[in-house]
Formats: sequence, structure tokens, C-alpha cells
Amino acid sequence: MPIGDVWESVAVDVLEVPVNKYGNRYILVVQDYFSKWIEAVPIPDQKATTIVKQLISIFCRL
Repeated sequence: MPIGDVWESVAVDVLEVPVNKYGNRYILVVQDYFSKWIEAVPIPDQKATTIVKQLISIFCRL
């Protein structure tokens, strides 16, 4: 599948890491396939509402 433009196709993953002093246990990683740009956001849980909130924050900022 050819990729045509920035943020047209992305990869999303959640990585588990040791809990930090702010209570974040995971990192939400979003990568644009075209530009290879990566956004990484610490999150406290893997709930859909938490992930959607962060995805909206990332995509509305771009």
C-alpha cells in the first residue's frame, strides 16, 4: 500500500514501562509512516478513553 502524504497512515502502540513518580505506567507511541515522525506520550492506563483523549490531543495539535 503506497503512502501518499504526512499523517495519512499511522502506527499506534502502547508500551508498558516501570511506573514513574507521576503514576504513568504506559507510553502511547504514534508514528507517521510517511515522515517517520514519532509522538510518545506517558499515560497512566490503557483505557480507551485515556488513549482517545491523547490521540485527539496529538492530531489536533498537528
